[in-house]
Amino acid sequence: MRNVKQLLMLLATVIGMTSCSVLQPTDGWRKIKPRMTQEEVLAICKEPQYKRFDEMGEEWEYRLEFNYDVETAIVNFVDGRVVALDMFKSYMPRPAQQPSATIVVGSGQRPELGYRPDTGYRPGNVMSEKEFDLFHQSLKNAFSPERFPKIKLMLKNTRLTSAQGAELVEFFAFSSEKVKLAKMIYPRIVDKDNFELVVEKLDYFDQKKVNEFIEQ
Repeated sequence: MRNVKQLLMLLATVIGMTSCSVLQPTDGWRKIKPRMTQEEVLAICKEPQYKRFDEMGEEWEYRLEFNYDVETAIVNFVDGRVVALDMFKSYMPRPAQQPSATIVVGSGQRPELGYRPDTGYRPGNVMSEKEFDLFHQSLKNAFSPERFPKIKLMLKNTRLTSAQGAELVEFFAFSSEKVKLAKMIYPRIVDKDNFELVVEKLDYFDQKKVNEFIEQ
């Protein structure tokens, strides 16, 4: 009887230690800050399970599976520094409930890598002119308070050209809104050498504010 109790206690201890070690990486994810270097992220989060990159930047994906819950953190780098972080949870169906899922290539949805299923864009992609025209029209049809949230959501999953950013700035009448938007879109601009197209949409004093932000 004593041996059985000792075995159960040992088993409980092992399970507890395993649970702690499984959940520990999420603490590191929460410490990621904007402008961190890749070396700083590695120091707190170790190597990611997945890496993706193109000429615009690099993306690291961390996944943590515990039972049938999946926690994911996606870190985007431009010029070796953090520009975006997306953390979310998803549920992995039991095998008996989902025999074999078919992934549609080009759909923009990659659940096997932890991507959110509610977006048509993939991080790292530049918005095409056709996609931008559709988004531009959706902003026209939206009320003013809705425009910033729509742009912010879009920026999480795609990148813009400076010309596209300049068109977005024209949606806002107040100088404070124009400055806020210019600062918001700058990290997601793929041709930063042409960002002057956006800055030109601002008055002289606001141009100075944005240029100081860029220099920092």
